[in-house]
Amino acid sequence: MSLVRRYGDTDFITGLRLLAVLMVLVHHTNAFTQFGLFGRNFTRSGDLGVTVFFVISGFTIAKTFTDSPSYGHFLTRRLFRITPLYYACLFAGVVLYSTGQISPSKWLEEFGGQVGFYNIAMHLSFLSFLDYRIADSILSVEWSIPIEVFWYLLLPLFLARLGTASGFATVFAGLLFLDVLYNIAAILYFKENSVYVLWWTPIPYFFYFLAGAGAYFLRGTGLEIRQGHRRLAVYLAIFLFGYVVFFRPVFLSVSGPAGITFDAIPLVAGFAVFVMLAAFREETFPLLRRLLTGKPALLLGSVSYSIYLTHFLVVSALKQHFPVWENGGVWLFVLALGLSVGISLVTYRLIEQPTNRLGRRVADRYFGVGDAAPAPNRPSSAR
Repeated sequence: MSLVRRYGDTDFITGLRLLAVLMVLVHHTNAFTQFGLFGRNFTRSGDLGVTVFFVISGFTIAKTFTDSPSYGHFLTRRLFRITPLYYACLFAGVVLYSTGQISPSKWLEEFGGQVGFYNIAMHLSFLSFLDYRIADSILSVEWSIPIEVFWYLLLPLFLARLGTASGFATVFAGLLFLDVLYNIAAILYFKENSVYVLWWTPIPYFFYFLAGAGAYFLRGTGLEIRQGHRRLAVYLAIFLFGYVVFFRPVFLSVSGPAGITFDAIPLVAGFAVFVMLAAFREETFPLLRRLLTGKPALLLGSVSYSIYLTHFLVVSALKQHFPVWENGGVWLFVLALGLSVGISLVTYRLIEQPTNRLGRRVADRYFGVGDAAPAPNRPSSAR
């Protein structure tokens, strides 16, 4: 079975997944901090790779749910998609930490936590977001996985409304109101630690998942606008994304109470990805299509989830055994990327592909019969 996943006219999204994971790896290796202002900004902006993943996840949730015969079928396949590799990497992280092959997570030391029964149980149940002290304490990237699962559970409940402008506005307003209340409660209850609560819990990320789902439905309408306008929209998206990544304008960040900074940079980046998902057509952008859907991009984008979960273990082990790379750098990035890709090609073949097939069989057997999910403006080309 081929390692490359193909999705027809949305193959370019696989290339965007590769971009996202490379950005995260750049961030975690401090790859370009020695290359002037733009290098430092690009390295710092690597955390926006998670923003890209969240918007793409919203798109994927909308597509796979509307393609599924029932909620149970959708959820079973999604959980089989992410859980086995996640559990395997958690196990590897615990073993490496326990045997001294990697140093404790920055946040584990920050909050005086332990990798014990409580910590592991919270991770295995996808509830680690409920305790900021252990939310990012084993893999140093795992905080995002319970957030994904949360929106797997919740976002499908809203999808029937997202196919119309008024329905989308209603859902957006409701989630925004909930987010404001959540922010207020976090500040009042957790005070100086509220920033961590808001970093690692699902509600503050509603915009990105909703944007991805909205892009799916917009794409389903065919976006019957002139090709020139569509091209302009994609160029605008590329400009906005590059602008916030390389310039990180300070006017987009506002300091708030309890040490919280209201940073609009991820919102701008998320909006740019939304526009790209909704408006990009491969036939309109042949050069960009070759970059995003060439064989290397499709191969590495297909294993991007494996790279995402394994890369920090690789980085931590390299830093542990080669102190010269303690502060990171471009060579640490190159070596960590090569090792992570090698490991990920193996884990994709041995873990992801077999469990994906198993998930499909289980979903078809137990949840294959039922009313199809409401799918207004469903894109016929998505697969």
